[in-house]
Amino acid sequence: LIYSSTKTPNCDEKAIEAILASAQKNNAPLGITGILLHTPTRFIQCLEGDYQTISKLYDNIKTDPRHTGVTLLSLGPIKEKLFPSWHM
Repeated sequence: LIYSSTKTPNCDEKAIEAILASAQKNNAPLGITGILLHTPTRFIQCLEGDYQTISKLYDNIKTDPRHTGVTLLSLGPIKEKLFPSWHM
């Protein structure tokens, strides 16, 4: 699953660090891997894992107040993970 979104003004570096800490804590036990890239105004994230687990996580991500305009860019099966050791 790949999505993009627009950061809200209150999403500063401290908020980004909180996102990272939460992802590292919660994603590994669920088998979720991926990467989160960000600019001063945008996010793009790739999530890898079980379809149902990723879908549930994406539903939560869409309601996160640190961003708006969440847009699904890609969703589908993969042959192997691109980020097997990155629990972002």
